[in-house]
Amino acid sequence: MIIQEKLKLLTESLKEDLKVPEEVIYLLLNLNEDVRLIESKSILIQALIDMIIKTKSSIIIYTPFAIPEILQTASEFAYQRKSARFLLTCKWDMMAYGDIIKKMRMLGNIFFRNIDMPSKYYLCSRDASDWLLGISSESETITIQCSDENKSNVIAEIMSYFFEISKPMDVAFKVAAMKAKIEKKKIKDAKKKAKKERKKEKKMKKMYK
Repeated sequence: MIIQEKLKLLTESLKEDLKVPEEVIYLLLNLNEDVRLIESKSILIQALIDMIIKTKSSIIIYTPFAIPEILQTASEFAYQRKSARFLLTCKWDMMAYGDIIKKMRMLGNIFFRNIDMPSKYYLCSRDASDWLLGISSESETITIQCSDENKSNVIAEIMSYFFEISKPMDVAFKVAAMKAKIEKKKIKDAKKKAKKERKKEKKMKKMYK
């Protein structure tokens, strides 16, 4: 009964935010006892880490923002398992993570996508069998995890919506470079202005001596 109530809250959020169609909502609502309920953000993050560790062929992870523990674990296991593929998507802070992403991409089997809009969703699909879907805010975490490969079609449907709203990292790098260029120009202009003001001030002092 508790899982059914939480599933209803989760599906209502998906319908409102992403306009997920009724047939997908129906699939989610009929999972019932086939899922594990997670109601703690720390347990949610640990569940994602555990899924990375267990990855054999591929894993797709979608989080609202960068989580250092996820990046660290993904980097370690991408290095160890060259045949496995890792895809991480979130709203990346390019100033903080741009260089880290560049280094991680050099491994060759870890990939990144970026989202521009704020999000509260967590998704993960591992080896097309184990998956996780949830929302987490300051006040509440509602996440379901399912290890039944016969139910993998549910997360596949939802993942497609999140893939559509994300963009390749090359776009994010270009935007970050443009922002950095604009910021550099602002600093340069501010220095020029300050220099002119100092010259003007010196000139005024000479006039009144």
